[in-house]
Amino acid sequence: MSRIIQWLLKLSSPQVKKDIVKELLPFTVAMIKSKYSNALVKHMLKSGDENTKNEIIKALQPHVVTLLSHTTASPVLMYAHDQVASPAQKLAMRQELYGGLYESTGDKKINCLGDIFEQSPEMKTAILSVTKKTILKSLQK
Repeated sequence: MSRIIQWLLKLSSPQVKKDIVKELLPFTVAMIKSKYSNALVKHMLKSGDENTKNEIIKALQPHVVTLLSHTTASPVLMYAHDQVASPAQKLAMRQELYGGLYESTGDKKINCLGDIFEQSPEMKTAILSVTKKTILKSLQK
């Protein structure tokens, strides 16, 4: 089924493409975890218009930690981060790794862990602990 949708996205008119993407957007997180449909998500990131790419990245942002530790989802997530995401979206994705306190805050002052430690030094141990768990979990996939 994924292959058929890829061909439809490749050969259809712009309106049909928008309709297909609109139908698939709510299932983006489930699709990126699937062995076969994650290629469809990557295809939409490669060949979609700016609105499509932004919507997909917005759908993935709250799930960065779980997707990073997923075997089939992590390469597509990394592609989305490295090749497609804007600097603001990259920042939001990185902030997801710092734990619940900085998830989706959109605080532009926080570009790295050092910025967090300067802003609130008392949170250093808690944030390092959460970040360490996240990194270890993603490495053990």
